[in-house]
Amino acid sequence: MDGVGGTWNWYTRDGVNIPKKEIGEQVERIRARDSGDAKLFLAAVVEQLERAKRGQLVEPDEVKIAMWRARGINEIRWALDSGAWRMYFCEPLRLQRDRVMVALLFGRKVTLDEQDEDIDEANERYAWWGRAANG
Repeated sequence: MDGVGGTWNWYTRDGVNIPKKEIGEQVERIRARDSGDAKLFLAAVVEQLERAKRGQLVEPDEVKIAMWRARGINEIRWALDSGAWRMYFCEPLRLQRDRVMVALLFGRKVTLDEQDEDIDEANERYAWWGRAANG
């Protein structure tokens, strides 16, 4: 992804920024464990998203482009708080000239089956976003 980057657009439904809400829920779960790691977790997520904007993520450790399961869905990867985390995003063709990335879903990778469910949900969100943007 070196040198590509762009600006973030976020999947929003009924006025709610869903990926940011998902990030916030994870931060609150960490905070509820009385862990000082909540601030570090959030800082690491924000830094990686900023690096994505600058096109500085390294494949395949930090970003995976063109998921086999859902064409057009990509993932940013984190190893944080003793877990694997993913932000699924897309780069819609009609917005590539403007270098726009659409954040779709943030979640923890626990099992491959759960990851596949997250990818499927991100793909559904992408389809919904496309219909809403064109409607």
